[in-house]
Amino acid sequence: RLNSITANGDPSKASELVAKMVEDRERPLQIALGLPGIDECVSMAPGNVCIVGARPAVGKTAVALTTVRSVATAAHNVAFISLEMSGTQLMARLMATLTGIDSNRITINDLDEIDREKMARASVEHGRWLDRIYIDDRAILKSSEVFGLFARLKKRHGCEVVIVDYMQMMEGDGDTPVAEMTNISKRLKQAAKASGIRLV
Repeated sequence: RLNSITANGDPSKASELVAKMVEDRERPLQIALGLPGIDECVSMAPGNVCIVGARPAVGKTAVALTTVRSVATAAHNVAFISLEMSGTQLMARLMATLTGIDSNRITINDLDEIDREKMARASVEHGRWLDRIYIDDRAILKSSEVFGLFARLKKRHGCEVVIVDYMQMMEGDGDTPVAEMTNISKRLKQAAKASGIRLV
């Protein structure tokens, strides 16, 4: 009768887990976010979640883009799921840091030939790590969709880090805002653990 009980998988022996840790040559287990001070106290191992909270317009997206750049330049694939800004706006902000051109001018395509040459040079110079960044600027992300999304990002694109900007714009189940955010944060943590994604 006990054999008929379904389960997600058998438990592992502690000795087997230790043996696996000793034999595992894959490095690095930890991935730095590129944020001095925070990297010293935040562990970004597979399945871990880091939530960045602050008031509006104080630079959360800027911190996220710094993290994207740091992770990509360290040779890791990273996905940026933006529920607020378009992919064009995000890349304009990133290219502004590489070229010195105002991001608003890049967004509205108010560029002269010198600007375009700078953009083209930056694209070639930084192309190796730019190719490791995946932008998903969908308008809606439901908490029920994150399991499949994270699995695809890991399997198809080899993403090790995913950044969601931002949680309050996700749709979750719950009769109150608190219940909805509880559902969203729970689903995100479960999806990160199941996929081995490091989530910010």
